[in-house]
Amino acid sequence: MNTKYESYRDKNNNYQSKFVGYCCTHGLRLEFDLDMKLLGVTLGAIAACEANPRFSIRFSIKDASAISAELLENAIENAKWKADILAKSAGVNLGEILRIDYSWSEHHFYSNTDMKVAEDMLYLSEAAPMAVDIEPDDINVSDTATVVWAIA
Repeated sequence: MNTKYESYRDKNNNYQSKFVGYCCTHGLRLEFDLDMKLLGVTLGAIAACEANPRFSIRFSIKDASAISAELLENAIENAKWKADILAKSAGVNLGEILRIDYSWSEHHFYSNTDMKVAEDMLYLSEAAPMAVDIEPDDINVSDTATVVWAIA
């Protein structure tokens, strides 16, 4: 909970702060399958809330671990393909793998879609489904692994 103040000018034209109350922040995360009708119902319920909440909408993927595994597999396949080309053009053969370096950094699987909801839509008097017509952008993510092979 935080205190909230408003600025104003006093009779001498100096800025002053006036205590107006308290502001409470609560984070809530809702997750559901890509269903625009359900999103419209959810936005309608949020719009009817007397607290006038601030919110954002992000589109993600359901199974991040499967995508992470596929990224790693593709990174290793890509490294081997490039190493084979380099070895062949150098007239040598790849030997055993000596080392694999990987950063284990966390990936964020979110679409760059920026959904803005007009403020006047947020002040409806009762919960009503909103018509939502949006197509999330593709999610672009990559991963890197460094593989060191012996040369035979």
